Amino acid sequence: MRGGVAVELILERLGDGAVVGVDRSGTQVERARRRVRDARARFVVAEVAELAGELGGEGEAGGGGWFDKALAVNVNLFWTRSPAREMAVLREVLRPGGRLVVVYETPGGPSAAVERAMGAVAEEGWAVTPLRSGDLAGFRATAPLG
Repeated sequence: MRGGVAVELILERLGDGAVVGVDRSGTQVERARRRVRDARARFVVAEVAELAGELGGEGEAGGGGWFDKALAVNVNLFWTRSPAREMAVLREVLRPGGRLVVVYETPGGPSAAVERAMGAVAEEGWAVTPLRSGDLAGFRATAPLG
């Protein structure tokens, strides 16, 4: 989460709606809370695999998910091991038609880590669309949801 930088940038463009920043690091969440003082932002200390439990209930208004979009920046779980458990949770917290955007800052173009991440996400049944610098400097994966 880098102390709320991404949340701050999202809020500038959001209009109506809300943002939930999630990080497993309590230190990063606290930095984000200090940086972003906007009622539309909520911050949660959690692992991705625990996210649904942290949010509680059956999704916003019982609609089968809380979020339209999820953003993961430099999250290593997508390339260091199988993200099966986390991908299942992301399917649960995204509304039907929701999108997951996974971004890596890799100097000099896509790295082996990015290639492994795209493969791992695709293995979990998500359609992967690689994008280059200027298009998000990473890739977008769209879940086959309902």
